[in-house]
Amino acid sequence: MSKEYKVRTPGAVCGVRGTDFMVESDKNGVSRVEVYDGSVEVKDLKNKSFIVRKDEFVEVGRDGIKRPMKNSNPPSDLNSSLNPKILAKKEIYSEISKDEVIKRSQTEIQSAEYQNRKTAVDAFGYRVRMEEYVIRPSDNQFKYVVLNTRENRFDFGKILFTFNTALPSDLSQVTRNMMSYYGSSAPSIYLTEINSVMSNTVDKVTEEGTGGYMKPDNPLNPSVWTHQFTDYSFYAAGKNESNENGGKGRLLWSYSNGSYSYLGGIRPESLTLSPEGENILHNYSKNTYVDGTWISSDDYVIFDNGKVASISDFYLKPSEDKDSFIDKLNFQRVYKSSMFDDKIDLVFSAKLLKDIGILSIK
Repeated sequence: MSKEYKVRTPGAVCGVRGTDFMVESDKNGVSRVEVYDGSVEVKDLKNKSFIVRKDEFVEVGRDGIKRPMKNSNPPSDLNSSLNPKILAKKEIYSEISKDEVIKRSQTEIQSAEYQNRKTAVDAFGYRVRMEEYVIRPSDNQFKYVVLNTRENRFDFGKILFTFNTALPSDLSQVTRNMMSYYGSSAPSIYLTEINSVMSNTVDKVTEEGTGGYMKPDNPLNPSVWTHQFTDYSFYAAGKNESNENGGKGRLLWSYSNGSYSYLGGIRPESLTLSPEGENILHNYSKNTYVDGTWISSDDYVIFDNGKVASISDFYLKPSEDKDSFIDKLNFQRVYKSSMFDDKIDLVFSAKLLKDIGILSIK
């Protein structure tokens, strides 16, 4: 007895016949099917169909299906040639071993638009070498990568930012207004999706936001626009959870169109502290879920010498230069969890965030 396997998108139905293939459906309702081996029958919503064979592709839009065409750029390893955006997202979630991360970084950093290397002391007194860079996987994306090397550990973070349209040559024109924008009309370029991972190469925290848009303070007479995601998910994984949800890990909480969902169905017990007092820039939070799973984070603002900054440090003297002050600051986030074998401990510089326009002191 044979079984038929079907893939459905908003505009197409694909009947699979023992094949290797890839399907992409974009926000405009256009589906594209590429076949790498075997064949796929693709139908539009009016039941018009074509058989798409090896090394061919077909597109299905709102006006129906088009004739299959030769794929001029078939992948050699069955990774999709559909779109660099798909490959960029796949890499964010799938490559976490030290060898994979370092190998990719050695290739990417040669074409990096921004990069920064420095050695500093973390909040616990350990020397850490930071290597950071920004590249553009496609014309409407940029990816930020930070690598941390200490004497006895390696941690890294990767964040992929996707926008509604192609980015300008000067990235800071977009990033400085990415979270908030002042004006009577919304910015023409805005963040639509974010994908990130932080890891010690075994344990990891993964975040995904989609449906990004700019929300006005007053729909009738707007003056400030604040970025929002319609959907957001937060995952964490140790060895035992690493294959859940397509490799993202265990879903701890998610947000969709105004509604939150939590692991176990109940809002976790939350604890938030300023362990060293309100003036010291060290914040601690911990969520404990109904099944006993917990995850905590420590956030520090630190100087290059490891001193944890205080609010009063930001009252600059008239003789102090803002750029120089920012360049000696770093941020440190430490995740711990009942699922982890070890902590995730990542330090990243204020300098690179300043260089790409995300961070400034006024």
